[in-house]
Amino acid sequence: MAGNNVTDLAKRLRNFAGIQLRDCREAALLIEQQDAVIQQFSATLESLRNQVEDLKRNAPKDAKRYRWLREQSSDPSVVPRIEATRWTELDESVNEGEGLRMEALDAAIDALPQSHSNGEAG
Repeated sequence: MAGNNVTDLAKRLRNFAGIQLRDCREAALLIEQQDAVIQQFSATLESLRNQVEDLKRNAPKDAKRYRWLREQSSDPSVVPRIEATRWTELDESVNEGEGLRMEALDAAIDALPQSHSNGEAG
């Protein structure tokens, strides 16, 4: 009788150990998967931080360029100069251009993101 009890107890312990081992393997797999996700998010976060730093570093230079473009003379005899032109379609084969300066350039630039979000052609 005692032998059966020991054998039965041994079977139960092996079964319990097997369940525990399976649970541990599943937990380890879940931890590995979560670690991979965390590493991916960490890499994405680092990339975004680098992009923000690049934007911060370049913002003053970009602002200076824009001020120069915005405020340059519209006199065609002044060179060098860069034209900012808004093109509009008159018909299928003809476009018309309008030179933009100062507030007109600001307004055209500000209107572009809004027209694109409304589904209008820019």
